Amino acid sequence: MVEDNTPEVLFQQSGTNKDDYVNILIGTYEFLEGNVIWAYQLGVAREPNTQEINNLMAGFQQDMD
Repeated sequence: MVEDNTPEVLFQQSGTNKDDYVNILIGTYEFLEGNVIWAYQLGVAREPNTQEINNLMAGFQQDMD
């Protein structure tokens, strides 16, 4: 997909170029959840619990901030 600009499927989404590849990766719930956990570890120096992740994910999915 990235090197040859050929249509491929990644995480059950199709794409044909590098931009599609990046959009597929950063558009997954797991990627966003990982960013929330990573930011929480850097800012608070501990793992967030499930409730904290759920609270932060609602806003993060909306405005990516």
